[in-house]
Amino acid sequence: MPEHNVTVEIAQHVLWHFGDVNLGQQPGKFTERLLRTMAVADSQNMAKLGSVFPGYANAFIAVGSEHWGMEWLRRMVKAADPAVPQRTLPNLVAEVQDSLARIDETVKNAEASA
Repeated sequence: MPEHNVTVEIAQHVLWHFGDVNLGQQPGKFTERLLRTMAVADSQNMAKLGSVFPGYANAFIAVGSEHWGMEWLRRMVKAADPAVPQRTLPNLVAEVQDSLARIDETVKNAEASA
């Protein structure tokens, strides 16, 4: 599997673009637009983008055209930090419940002071 200029940060951004909210990380607006541009680029334009953003292009192409692409990026992220939090469904449900409890408390406090 290639490692061509793909950093952990790039791997996280590309994973997020392809829907992995577990190990992916939302990029900034520029990178988000870059990834959307890569998604619609033909091979000539992808080559041009790749000459300027080789890491992003290599990661994007790997995910888009190779069966091992997503797993390659996931392994890269996990290897960089074995303590990366795993956002499983029960953990997400607990996070939402905690957030709702805080909102309820805030509303109650606001009503009490009104």
